[in-house]
Amino acid sequence: MAEETGTGPCVEPRIVNDGQRAWSMKQNRNGYRTYTITHRVAVERGTHGPASALYAPGLPEPGSIWTEPDLVDAWSFFTQEVDVTQVGDTAKSQHFDVTQYATNEPASECF
Repeated sequence: MAEETGTGPCVEPRIVNDGQRAWSMKQNRNGYRTYTITHRVAVERGTHGPASALYAPGLPEPGSIWTEPDLVDAWSFFTQEVDVTQVGDTAKSQHFDVTQYATNEPASECF
């Protein structure tokens, strides 16, 4: 499936091309793993911004376990840490890259 160009309006934020754009894993010296996954999200031009992209249906929710893509790590959970970056160099861009993190490192604070 070719990537969407964002020429038409969308009713709600949505993940483009049904899945992740990039993913990786890093393990620190104590053996804790941190996974990173990035999804491209389309939002309605002029109406929605990065906060709307963050809540697109289908994105992993904080506290859910790592099950991306087809790899289950029941000890790693998604944190509240997220980066949302506009794709393109104009304020009218309809696409954002949403990068989320999952780790098996114990949280230092209570939720």
